[in-house]
Amino acid sequence: MLYLGSEVGVDVLERLHALPAHEPSEVDPTSTAMRPGTPRPQGSILQRYRSDELVMTDPLLVLPDLAVGVVTDSATVDVVCRERQLAYGSDGPGNFGRTPYDDYSEHLVATSAADERPLGSIRLGFGPRLLEHGGFPAFELSRYWKANQAPDDFLYSALEITRVWITRDRVPEYRSILRALWIGLQGYLGLHSHLDHIIGAVALVDYPPDAAERVVTHFVRFHPASQTIFSPINPAPAGSVEWHGDADGMLELEGLNTELRSRDPRKGVPPLLYLYASVGMNVLADPGYDETGRGVLIPVQVSAHNLTDSFEAMRRGLQVTR
Repeated sequence: MLYLGSEVGVDVLERLHALPAHEPSEVDPTSTAMRPGTPRPQGSILQRYRSDELVMTDPLLVLPDLAVGVVTDSATVDVVCRERQLAYGSDGPGNFGRTPYDDYSEHLVATSAADERPLGSIRLGFGPRLLEHGGFPAFELSRYWKANQAPDDFLYSALEITRVWITRDRVPEYRSILRALWIGLQGYLGLHSHLDHIIGAVALVDYPPDAAERVVTHFVRFHPASQTIFSPINPAPAGSVEWHGDADGMLELEGLNTELRSRDPRKGVPPLLYLYASVGMNVLADPGYDETGRGVLIPVQVSAHNLTDSFEAMRRGLQVTR
C-alpha cells in the first residue's frame, strides 16, 4: 500500500509543480536510458551493489544531486529495505521492513550523488511477473481484497505500486526526491508499453473516523469504480455519495484538505491521492481496513497513459533530456 509519512502530507500540487528547475547531468547521447520504448538488453536496468553503496549502471534519470534507477538484486534490495525500515519502521500499519513481496518486485530507487545512499523508493509489482510467480496472491492487493472473478487479464496489464517512502532526514528535499521518482517511473512505463494501468492503495493511518470517512466518501463519489472485479475483505464505511452535478471534484478536494489540516496538519488528504485525482483516477474497489484496523485503504486505478502525460510535463519542468 502507499503509506507516506504524515509529516509530509501537504498539497501535492504545490510539491510537484511549484519547484525550481534543475539542470541535468551529462548523459551519454548513445545511451537508451532516457528513451522510453527503446528495447534494452536483459538486465541492463539493474544497478550494481558494491559494499554499502548503490552505483547506477544504467539509470532512468540523472540529476546533479541524485539519480533514479531500478534494482532487483537481493543485496541491493537489502540496503533499500534497511533504509526504508529506518525511515518508517516495521511495526503497525504499512510494515516497511523487508517482506516476501520485496523478493519478486522491482524497486525504483532515488540515490544521493554525494554518498550513493538511498533517499527513497517505490516498490514496483510488474503484472506479468507477479502472475507468473503466484497469480493473484502474489499481488499485495490480495491481502485486503478478494477477486470476484478471474482477474488475470486485468492484472497482466497492471503495475502495482506499493511502499512509497522518502527518508526522514531529507524532509526539506522531499518534494524534489518524490518528483524525481515519479519522472523515473515515466521512464519505466515507457519500457513496458503494454501496461495500461497502475494500481495500488493509499492508506489513511490513524485518522479520526469522521475524517477518514469523509476522504473515502469524496473519492467514491467523484472517482467511482469502473469495474467490480475486487471487493474488500474488511470493508470500510463511506458516507452518503449523493451526487450534485455542478460540483467540482478538485475544488471540493482542496476544501476538504484545508478543513482536515486545520484540525490536524498531519491528517490532510494524502499527497498521492491528490496527484492521482489531478491526473484522473478511479477507485479500484470499495475501500477496506488493513489488518491492524488503524489504516483505511483506498484502492486506486490510474491510466498509465494519464500518468505518462503528467510525468512528461514534470520532466520538461526539470529540463531533463532523453
